[in-house]
Amino acid sequence: MKIHPYLSEFRDYLTTTGYSGDMVNGHIFDVGMFVSWIETHLAIEFDYSIMSISTLYAYVKNLVFLSNNGFYKKSTVVRKLQAISCYLLWAKDNGYIDNQVVYPISRMNLLSGETILVNATE
Repeated sequence: MKIHPYLSEFRDYLTTTGYSGDMVNGHIFDVGMFVSWIETHLAIEFDYSIMSISTLYAYVKNLVFLSNNGFYKKSTVVRKLQAISCYLLWAKDNGYIDNQVVYPISRMNLLSGETILVNATE
């Protein structure tokens, strides 16, 4: 399976830190869908510099919309966001993005069916 160039280093990280093969494949698939969504909806090639809270929030809104309309179970949305959260934390730890993008995803409440982004100053 060919993966996005930005994901190969992340895949190597997951593999070397003990994630199971299924978990690695799932994370790469979910994050790959996120990257593809960004490229399609922003009509630009993915780069870490385009990562922003508004980009992340727009993607989450899309997932919630799809969930509310029967395309995904809420548990699937949560799984996808966990994979993206892992990716963003890895990217932050490696200096690719800043904390402003990572913080909101950890404060989303999807289990109740609502998406809530809490202001980072709270």
